[in-house]
Amino acid sequence: MYYNADLLDIVQEYESTLGLGFIDDIVYGVSGCSDRGNVCKLKRTLQEAENWRRRHGAQFETSKYILVHYSRNHRQATKAAITINGTTIRPAKEARYLGVVFDQQLRFKAHVQQAIKRGTNAALALSSIAKTT
Repeated sequence: MYYNADLLDIVQEYESTLGLGFIDDIVYGVSGCSDRGNVCKLKRTLQEAENWRRRHGAQFETSKYILVHYSRNHRQATKAAITINGTTIRPAKEARYLGVVFDQQLRFKAHVQQAIKRGTNAALALSSIAKTT
């Protein structure tokens, strides 16, 4: 946790940015009025993280990068993609972080459905071992 703590400090340099981390999972968030403006802010942050990676000889799994533009305004553009080191990250409808599913409108419907499914499976498993003959 101390090793990659500097990755969370990157966001302190920029306005309207947020960094969250737990062990080796890092999340960067930016807020703004447009998807393109947010992508520019996020790109600066990711370039700083990439500089940190090179200095420390760390490896980032770019295939796990997810970009979500959170908004409940249906008219607001949410299509802007970001390109880092030749890898283009297209916006997704939802992202999972530490077991929680965050959908684009932050209504948590997918997360609730997942919890219901897990609970149902657990109840069915318990009922199958509790049957008496």
